[in-house]
Amino acid sequence: MSEKHPRVMVAGATGYIGGGVLQILHQKGFWIRALCRDKSRLRHPDWCDDIFVGHATQPETLMGLCEGIDVVFSSIGIRSFKRKPTVWEVDYQANLNILQEAKTAGVKHFIFVSVLHASEMARLSPIADARNRVAQAIIQSGMDYNIFAPTGFFNDSQEFLVAAQQKGVVRLFGDGSGVGNPLSALDFGKEIVKVIEDPKLRNQVRPVGGCEEFSHRQVAELAFQVIGKEPRVKTVPAWWLALQAFLLRPFNYNAYTVIKFFEFVARTPDMTGEPIGRRRLEDFFRNLAKGLSITEADSLCNSQPCQNSVRFRGSKTMISKEAEQQLRERFEQFAELREQHGTERALEMMMNGHAEVQKKLMEPLIRGAPLAEAFYKAIPIFEQLGMKMDVVDISNKGKDAVLEIQRICPYALLAKQFGLQTPCQITCDMDVEAIQQAFPQIQGRILSKLAQGDCVCLFKYERDANTGD
Repeated sequence: MSEKHPRVMVAGATGYIGGGVLQILHQKGFWIRALCRDKSRLRHPDWCDDIFVGHATQPETLMGLCEGIDVVFSSIGIRSFKRKPTVWEVDYQANLNILQEAKTAGVKHFIFVSVLHASEMARLSPIADARNRVAQAIIQSGMDYNIFAPTGFFNDSQEFLVAAQQKGVVRLFGDGSGVGNPLSALDFGKEIVKVIEDPKLRNQVRPVGGCEEFSHRQVAELAFQVIGKEPRVKTVPAWWLALQAFLLRPFNYNAYTVIKFFEFVARTPDMTGEPIGRRRLEDFFRNLAKGLSITEADSLCNSQPCQNSVRFRGSKTMISKEAEQQLRERFEQFAELREQHGTERALEMMMNGHAEVQKKLMEPLIRGAPLAEAFYKAIPIFEQLGMKMDVVDISNKGKDAVLEIQRICPYALLAKQFGLQTPCQITCDMDVEAIQQAFPQIQGRILSKLAQGDCVCLFKYERDANTGD
């Protein structure tokens, strides 16, 4: 394999995620070292330039693992009802062992697969807590890093098809309305190549997923559709999962951790991430139904470009064509102004007239109404832009105040097309500034950003409670 690429060590190469990443790295000509306990478990040993036999949970077997390596990728983790090894031994300590080897060898770049909403989930799920602690250790290590927080992978959705085929019924955690956009490991592998090759994409925590959004119920229905049977779906309430976890904890900690993970998913309505995939879940299911292996099923999926904006199957927030065109024109305008006048001047010029636009849009909603009510009325406007918006009234101590929560950023893909790392400067930053200019009595702040790795975009607006306009 070509020496023009960095040398990559893949931990987790025998699993679905790591195996998919290894396959893409091989196809792109990278020099690859795979860590595994047993060579025979590798799908294609010939894809590796070097195979390092060791146990990630046993640091004495890892000496020299990262010698001569530029990039480390790890997806090591355990999801098992067996009592040993535990989540803390694998998801946590094994990854820290690999991180220590990487530090010792002077590795420059560490890529880690965490879980979506890890910081929020950590209070409920030991799996998320363990992986979140590893992610923080990597961030603080001094190495370049990429932390990916996937919504879930095709192999997770495979369980729906297996249940439909073998049991004739699919059981959903929660009421089945929670949504996600499952991702192919091969599509994920292509994103790994991008962050290895482009330093500008590093040092980020990114929630990622595929290009189609499904509710859990829709995935179950798709599984039955593929095998030609009428759907039979039953639901398992979150409280029942919590009870089972409580009862199991003294006897089987691993079972407890898995069920607590499922409980969080059952309680979380939105498990979506930035759409980086191109493969379709239906193709994957149909390939599996033909008797193909999971690797073959993934490889033979049709690979189609994602839309330029966030368009998910079953989404209630599909962006309108008119809004999509307006967004594109905004980015094109900025790109042209930046080329002619530089970034700072381009941003100043983009702000011209923007306050008047915000005033025209928001004044009919804000006048005579509390901010929470006004922002609630604005939800249909944001839905036309492909956003998922929640509103929380936080009025207190003489302040009329509201939190605006955006769960999807429809600007992210366009920003990358126009050479921007994030879209914030020409979207949300400008919108908040324009609102403050249009309504001087309102103070606005951005508290978190999806584009910077946070789980939501969070905006806070407040004014004196006696202000009616």
